[in-house]
Amino acid sequence: MSSSIGSSTWQALIEHQRALRGRTLTALFDASPQRFERLSLVWEDWLADWSKQRLTPETMSLLVAHAQDRNLPGWIEALFNGEKINLSEGRPALHTALRQQTAIRAAQARMRSLEAQLRGRLRLGATGRPIRHVVNLGVGGSDLGPRLVCEALAGPRAFRSDGIDVAFVSNIDPEQLTRALTPFDPESTLFIVASKTFTTSETMANAHAARDWLTRFIGGGGALSSHFVAVTANAEAAHAFGVAGQNVLPVWDWVGGRYSLWSAVGLPIA
Repeated sequence: MSSSIGSSTWQALIEHQRALRGRTLTALFDASPQRFERLSLVWEDWLADWSKQRLTPETMSLLVAHAQDRNLPGWIEALFNGEKINLSEGRPALHTALRQQTAIRAAQARMRSLEAQLRGRLRLGATGRPIRHVVNLGVGGSDLGPRLVCEALAGPRAFRSDGIDVAFVSNIDPEQLTRALTPFDPESTLFIVASKTFTTSETMANAHAARDWLTRFIGGGGALSSHFVAVTANAEAAHAFGVAGQNVLPVWDWVGGRYSLWSAVGLPIA
């Protein structure tokens, strides 16, 4: 895609921005009592309201003209056709498939099953105690999206729902993991290891540290598999680490990190 700078529609937007500079929202509403009606729309259960931004109906017309000039409809079609619109990586951006594919539905059903087990105190650790603490080990797209949603929806009791504590660890500095685990009981703690490749250095360092922590308190071996869930495209590596087959949830190569919270990476949100 060529640069927008220099196009006539871009220059029109620049000139329009200069004309709007310094105008307050109060002045814009005073000049147009029907501003909300002109700059909002309702679609199904959504209200889109841009009347509270420093723009005018002319702004919207100029933006639409620029989008047409940049062939936005063509890029949208290319996105849904699976063309390689991720130019930096030379591959498709198929996150839209997370809304409808049969495989996605199957993964979501497994997420719902695990979530129901946790809330019902039916997911047991190696010593038979119910899991009450969940620690997500990930970095980048395997951490930021779920962490953002949990922070946004946390309310007065941060990262706690129905008696289940949720913590996020992304830093390879062991102090972050140590602080996260300090209030938790090893017998009741579940780790989610979220790594598409299951080779991410920060995530795997924390996963090994978590396994060592559990071993110190409740012993090692196959019993630890009840304390781990993996979200990965590399099931073989997850199994080699010690995660049982039913505890490996898929994430596909075509799921970019910025959209991964809609995949099984979003398990902490559930």
